[in-house]
Amino acid sequence: MKFYRWKEGIKFIKYKNQTGIFDLIDKKVCKISGRAYSEINKYLTDKVSSLNTEYEELFKYLIKENYIVSSTVRNENGSIKYKITPKIVYYEITSRCNLNCKTCFANTPGFKRRKELSFEKVVELLNILFTLKCVRLDISGGEPLLRKDILKILEVARDKFQMVNLYTNGTLIVPDMARQLKDLVYYIQVSLDGSCEVNDAIRGEGSFDLTMKGLYNLKRAGMERVIVKLTVTPENVNYISEVNSFISKEFGYHVDISLFTPLGSAVKNYDCTIALRDCEKGLFRDFQRLISFLLRKDIMEAFGDQKLFYKFMSEVVSNMGEYPCALGRKNTIDITPDGKVKLCSFFRESRFILGNIFDVENWLKKFEELYVPAVDEIPSCKNCYVRYLCGGGCRGMAYSVYRDMMSPFPYCKFFKSFYTLMFWELGEEGLSPETVREKIQEFQEFIKQEISE
Repeated sequence: MKFYRWKEGIKFIKYKNQTGIFDLIDKKVCKISGRAYSEINKYLTDKVSSLNTEYEELFKYLIKENYIVSSTVRNENGSIKYKITPKIVYYEITSRCNLNCKTCFANTPGFKRRKELSFEKVVELLNILFTLKCVRLDISGGEPLLRKDILKILEVARDKFQMVNLYTNGTLIVPDMARQLKDLVYYIQVSLDGSCEVNDAIRGEGSFDLTMKGLYNLKRAGMERVIVKLTVTPENVNYISEVNSFISKEFGYHVDISLFTPLGSAVKNYDCTIALRDCEKGLFRDFQRLISFLLRKDIMEAFGDQKLFYKFMSEVVSNMGEYPCALGRKNTIDITPDGKVKLCSFFRESRFILGNIFDVENWLKKFEELYVPAVDEIPSCKNCYVRYLCGGGCRGMAYSVYRDMMSPFPYCKFFKSFYTLMFWELGEEGLSPETVREKIQEFQEFIKQEISE
């Protein structure tokens, strides 16, 4: 006899009269009415013997989309299984840097004292990662291009991993370097924090012009996969949209943001409590500009277009899960210049070191035993209706502010607001322009209050 159950890895969140069904394994989500969920769940958990005919078509849809699966045993339960070797490695290949940025999280005394490995030892390190079946290697620093052997290292890495990425400030990318990097890495992330005046105030005089030259050289070399990384600070938080627009028009590149974090240089250069508050308010202001854009007649009408809707929703749910990143899923590690293995780049203290990369058995055992709280375990998150969309936010950032991994994400208020509007309120097919306008205008009043506080 065939029975049915919710698929392994399914989680639920109720919001108003809706229930979100979150598939944390296949990274997808659907929303149904609270009443429909209640009736279907009763049937799946043996509380009723038959399903109300009103919900039969929805039940078939949930089976087709693999939210509900069949089994030979009623109420067969499982748990999500995670692999116990890292698949993504963030390698801080050198502690040297040619800039002195005000927000550099890596700029700590302990980091600066770490000696980088020789080329031969780096190759040995890469061989270990290859043996462990790592698939992605992100090389950063310091500034990795200061290493004279960096191109040789990238060539070795390219032949071992599915994806090799380079994180750089871009100031050392001359034309010949750009041409060679194009064939060695999957994508390049270049740091830029605003206009010339704003960027140079954060990253050092003259850095804007040098970084722009690097970006132009990459563009001329035909390097298409470039991400421009902007670290949000009190100086630039009100200009995020302008930077994004400029980079898109000038290069066709995407701008990604990194949030101000009280680590390294930032602790010395800012009153971090005030800076965090100012940055979050700035994010609200930028969000306010976004939703004002959504009020345009042509944009509202396009909400009914299926392709736009699915593109919109795929962006909103792209980071869905019980954890905000690969760390909690035990898929990632960070390696320091001298070969120490850490939880991630935001955990800078020595107590988070798992061991030496070359002592595989030792650090891998600690890695397997590693505990990072899931979002349902974090007190401030466990009852939140956007928790599987944000995963509880970066645990490293929470620790850097509150010295406790179980603490709230410092930018929680903003992201909760963002996901509430974009997923719960606007994340429905075929909303009429009038409904979209009504929902957005209501939310604008809420944002005004957040900014004024």
